[in-house]
Amino acid sequence: MAKEEVFKQIEAYCKKYGEQLDRVETGLEYFAIHLIAQEKDFTEFLIGGESPEEVDLSEYRCAGANDLKIDGIIYSEDLKSVAIIQAAHRAKHSTEIDDKASGFFNSLENWIKPEIVSTGNQRVQELIIDSGLNPLEQYIALYFFTTLPIGTDVGNRLLMIAENAQQKYVAMGWNVECRVLGIAEISDKFVELRNIRDYGLAGPVTFKIQKDFYFEIKDPLKVLVCGIKAGAIADIYNQKEVKNKLFNQNIRLPLSSSKINSEISKTATDPEKSKNFFYYNNGITATCSQYQMIENEITVSDFQVVNGAQTVSALARSVGSGSAVKKPTNAVVLFRLIETGEQLSRKSDLADNITRYQNTQNVVRESDFFSNEPFQLWLSKSLPEQLSNKGIIPGFYYQHKRGFKPSSKTGESITIEKLAQLRHAIYYGPAVSYNSPRLFWDSSEPHYWQAFGSKGTTCTIWSQEEMNEIGWAIAVNIFVGRIAKDLRSKSRKDGLKSDESTYLAYLSRYVTSVVFKITAALISRKQIPQFSELIANKTTYTMYCEPILTEVRKVLISEMKSVYGLQGNSRLAFARDVSKYDELVQTVLTMVQSGLIQFKNPTSH
Repeated sequence: MAKEEVFKQIEAYCKKYGEQLDRVETGLEYFAIHLIAQEKDFTEFLIGGESPEEVDLSEYRCAGANDLKIDGIIYSEDLKSVAIIQAAHRAKHSTEIDDKASGFFNSLENWIKPEIVSTGNQRVQELIIDSGLNPLEQYIALYFFTTLPIGTDVGNRLLMIAENAQQKYVAMGWNVECRVLGIAEISDKFVELRNIRDYGLAGPVTFKIQKDFYFEIKDPLKVLVCGIKAGAIADIYNQKEVKNKLFNQNIRLPLSSSKINSEISKTATDPEKSKNFFYYNNGITATCSQYQMIENEITVSDFQVVNGAQTVSALARSVGSGSAVKKPTNAVVLFRLIETGEQLSRKSDLADNITRYQNTQNVVRESDFFSNEPFQLWLSKSLPEQLSNKGIIPGFYYQHKRGFKPSSKTGESITIEKLAQLRHAIYYGPAVSYNSPRLFWDSSEPHYWQAFGSKGTTCTIWSQEEMNEIGWAIAVNIFVGRIAKDLRSKSRKDGLKSDESTYLAYLSRYVTSVVFKITAALISRKQIPQFSELIANKTTYTMYCEPILTEVRKVLISEMKSVYGLQGNSRLAFARDVSKYDELVQTVLTMVQSGLIQFKNPTSH
């Protein structure tokens, strides 16, 4: 079944990208890129609220002649995480694939040398530059995908090659992880990520706990505290229809399968250390709607891990059947199960609070805690109702929580994260949205209400003026994104390379923010119409906003040329530079005041 599912997906991606169906390796490359793009570090930037199968990620593939042994590179918006992908379709194992894997895993040192990068094809050069590849400052995951099974003695050579390369990088002080995914592991990852995306809960789960190693609390909530074998935890997770459904209500999913805590795995599989795992590990806390216990067998409904996701994930891939080679363990895990009594397909207030307080050792950073906040519920209805497909604003729908899609959705999705970043950028500048986007979900910081409030304070609705302003910003951000997409398309298909094509998509929010500041200043001086008029029809928008946008792009080209190069990170550094942002706004505003930018009615020509 695993093999059939993987090859079905490979064929689907061949069709999606116009490849011949017999080009299995090419289809595997695209499949791998789409899979890793759904990981927690990358999904908001690369996929947002779109369907992972529908989004176009072709720009992140660089396979072909002179690809420097890289098939694809993806990166997070803050450039803190990078994934580098190599794919190999083989019908049977040979030393050739060992050499291919070794060459891939041991090439990272070459990919940070400009003189070697310059020998690669145009796309791989651009992706390395765009990612700002720097293993001293970034987390870098190297993924080797193969259609071979790796849970065999022959396949284990690939695992050893990856392990040896990783040990080398660790010794160098680099934050690098090397992973091999065979046919079964690819299928498992596909199911895991689909489960997260579907936001479903696991069905009834049955497992055994240690006899005479538990106690129950009956009031005010029914709670079971016990010891459970690590292998049992791993087996629960590795059931096909369970996996990451265990974490769908956890604000902190396991840090993606590429960031498994290796110390947990090492302790659990060490013959001696695993005997003391119960004392070393913080344990696992889970909620459920109800559980039943007959002797030492537990059956749980709506089972959700709210703390200890990292432990579960690590055990599943070290001692469980989800690992390439199942390893023995003596480990027993401290386990706490809380029965909330609420049968829901989404977390209730009680389960939500349990999750919140169970995660206080880390800053609460996820938007899930805000998705059911009254103001977000108002926004989910009012934002598209008042703005989508109105005047110049393209169709869109607001995705205020994971998995939400209205039945009548039109246009592209704007997630709660994207809206927070965009609205904060137009009022407070773009630096925070690029540098520290997780601050929006930190309840100890003011950024959430700066992004969603009225003049930075809590509110229940927005004024019509505020609605017009965000409508304008949504429209301009979409327009800039379309310009960037067109430039990239022309750059690849027609060879019409432009400086803008290397950064405009990434800096679309930055550009929108600059143009907004200038436009708002001119409105306050009564030099141009109000936002309500600017978004009302294309003629007014074209007359007053497009000249400003054009000039901002020109000034940005000049600035970016002086900093963009193989050293990477220039786009992010530019977006973080507050003084440069203020300077750019003032430069273009001065050009308007001096008459260098004029507003002419397009119908008068």
